[in-house]
Amino acid sequence: SLSRYFRSGFTIESSNPDIEYEATEHLAAMKDLAGTILGGLTLAQHEDVATKNHIRNQLKQGFNKILQSPMVDEIFFSEWAVQ
Repeated sequence: SLSRYFRSGFTIESSNPDIEYEATEHLAAMKDLAGTILGGLTLAQHEDVATKNHIRNQLKQGFNKILQSPMVDEIFFSEWAVQ
């Protein structure tokens, strides 16, 4: 069977000075959320440009919910590749 792998990397931008501490404290939950959101995408969705913005918004909303405060201002993808 043909297997595909998806790899992504992103940076969180925040104007809140507590973001580093809060993100470190909630890292496991944030990684789990990101894995769930990104892992649920189909190959066609990974290749659709509009998906990136949708995922960016889902991650931002989800992270802010986990952090219990609107700390995440923006998410920038540094990597988005299907192999």
